[in-house]
This record gives sequence, C-alpha cells and structure tokens, in this order.
Amino acid sequence: MRIIIFYVSNVGSTLTPMKIQELLSKSQQKNHKRGIYGILLFSEGNFYQVIDGPTAIIKQLWEKIKKDDRHHSIIKIFEERAPQPSFDNYLCDYICENDVFQYENLKEFFDHLKLLDEKLKNAAEEVLKQFLKYQ
Repeated sequence: MRIIIFYVSNVGSTLTPMKIQELLSKSQQKNHKRGIYGILLFSEGNFYQVIDGPTAIIKQLWEKIKKDDRHHSIIKIFEERAPQPSFDNYLCDYICENDVFQYENLKEFFDHLKLLDEKLKNAAEEVLKQFLKYQ
C-alpha cells in the first residue's frame, strides 16, 4: 500500500539560496531512487511538498521531515492512502522573485497534480495557487 502526505513549511534561517538549491537537487535524486513521487517547491521562504510512495518509506521520511531543523511551522494539509502511485515522477523547483517563472513549469506542476484523486487534487491545487500567488 502507498500513502500521500502533503505539507507546507517555513524555511529556517540556516538555509541559504545555495543550500536550498542543493537540497532540492539531492531530494530529487534520493526520492527517485526510493520510489517516492510528488512535488517539492521552494518560494519566498516556504516549502510546498507532496510525497507519494510506499507507506513505510513515506512514514519514515515524514518523521525525518518533522525533525529537520532546516524548516519549521510544518502544516500537514493531508495524509491519505493510495492504492497505486498518484504521480509519475518527482518534480523540484526553486521559484525566486528575480526569476521569470515560466508558464511551462507552472503548467507541469498543475498537470502533475491532476493525477491525484479529485479531493486531494483540489486541496493541492488551491494551496499551490496561494503558494504561487505572490510570485
């Protein structure tokens, strides 16, 4: 059985832009190897993450995420069982106010969420819209 956890959090003061970029890159590599799918975005001092994978692996990762001092004020939006993978890969991006955020990237994130069931998709899309609102 699989599980999906979706949360948002605030970045801790120890994370520089370079460390955030490194974190995104390492997360993508590690999660891909472990069969974890979803989205991890950083913007304006916040993380937005949806993780989907085997229950034991996601539960273990969630415990690690909650203890990670690189971020705080973690808000779990939902945790649901999933009979099969809800995503087809793991996407990461650093969205910065100095960057011109490309429509193709934005479209890819929303298309990625369309693979979730309706209730979860709506929640994840609404929070993503708010997350991107100030870009």
